[in-house]
Amino acid sequence: MTRRAKKFKRPVIGTANPDWRNAQSPLDLVPDTLDATGAGQRMVDLACLPTVTQGDLAGSSFGDVAQDYQLAAVKKIWGDRDEHGRREIQRVFLKVSKGCGKTTFAAFVCLAHCMDMALTGRGKRGLIQVLSATIPAADLCFQHILSAIQQSEELSGQFKSSVAKRQLEHVASGIRVEVSPSRLDATV
Repeated sequence: MTRRAKKFKRPVIGTANPDWRNAQSPLDLVPDTLDATGAGQRMVDLACLPTVTQGDLAGSSFGDVAQDYQLAAVKKIWGDRDEHGRREIQRVFLKVSKGCGKTTFAAFVCLAHCMDMALTGRGKRGLIQVLSATIPAADLCFQHILSAIQQSEELSGQFKSSVAKRQLEHVASGIRVEVSPSRLDATV
């Protein structure tokens, strides 16, 4: 006797999926969002713009190579808003296996968040910090961000950078981006 797969439904409210055992794809593990303000879709659009500059997929836009669950996660994080229009999700922890594009994903979401803050006028002189597991991962993430900026005609003149410190600053808004290893002993 074979068991029939249970019909899977993505929940809308909450950040945990109580039906995770019946998921058919990684997309099923990301709760859906109402995105009433359209902020989630705006972030997806911004994250999809930069061009991947390294690896087998170099030359493609991130939107062409991003996984469905990655775009759904971005839409969920920035789409869920409270009654005052503030994001409900402030911190995110994604557990993703090796070789699934975590560093590229983090780099392009970080750049999209910086540009969203600059375009909307929020977060003047703000700080966006990306923590990487290792020094090589931090270097790779920073290089993804820097290369995407340098490849873009619109963005190339808007940032100043410090490669040694893995820092970027959006000149007009003062928003800083820092990419660092998460271990204290790795920063020395």
